[in-house]
Amino acid sequence: FAPVFAQVFTVFAQVFPVFAKVFTVFAQVFPVLAQVFYSFCTGFHIFCESFHIFCTGFCTGFYSFCSGFSSFCKSFHSFCTGSYSFCTAFSHFFTDFAQVFKVSAQAGFSDDPVTWT
Repeated sequence: FAPVFAQVFTVFAQVFPVFAKVFTVFAQVFPVLAQVFYSFCTGFHIFCESFHIFCTGFCTGFYSFCSGFSSFCKSFHSFCTGSYSFCTAFSHFFTDFAQVFKVSAQAGFSDDPVTWT
């Protein structure tokens, strides 16, 4: 068994320095990769927070605009409805007024104010 163990330990003696070099490179590279990854994640987090603030402000502003526009439309609708009612009443008044003159004219009354007295 001694020659086999000697052979195994000889292989280990040759392989371990290679492993040591590989782990040394990993030990040097991993902190850099960790720092890069941490910086990326921090930057991405800041971007997401900023985007969230932008979206919240935009949506709040857009909602306020829509609410204001809705109020304007309701007020304009009320104005139009009121104007229509006023115009309809005014039209009926003049129609009735014209009817009075028509009936008066048919009855033989003069529409000359001088002859009314």
